[in-house]
Amino acid sequence: MKIAFAKPSLPTEGAIAVAVLEGKVLSASARKLDDEADGAISRAIATSRFEGKKGQTLMILAPHGLGVSRVLLIGLGKAKEIDAQGAQAFGGTAVAQLLTSGETEVVVAVDAVDGSALVTAEFAAQAGFGARLRSYTFDKYMTKQKKEGL
Repeated sequence: MKIAFAKPSLPTEGAIAVAVLEGKVLSASARKLDDEADGAISRAIATSRFEGKKGQTLMILAPHGLGVSRVLLIGLGKAKEIDAQGAQAFGGTAVAQLLTSGETEVVVAVDAVDGSALVTAEFAAQAGFGARLRSYTFDKYMTKQKKEGL
């Protein structure tokens, strides 16, 4: 797994993971995506049980108006309760949800959260750490597939 930090921008392909606070409050990146998708993200949230509670997820496949294949909404819970462990859970949840999707690249949009004790850079670092932890697999003793052929 390769983790890179870059200037904020919306991707034109692949997947994107964005945060939602409890009470269905979209992050800045999620609001920008929602505007470009003509409200598709807000409508998907309204028609689901997704509330933005910590650990909740909602996957939106191929939203109209966006070039991305999927948008993953991840609940952060209440802003004042976001800490380093919550940021790690955010990154880990993004990886866990996308491991089996076939995606080879995901953009995890990290925005400043008013009322949170974490600054944006620290949140991004902790989210990257959580993603790296979640991507680990212990396969030392697993059977290796033999190549067929002559």
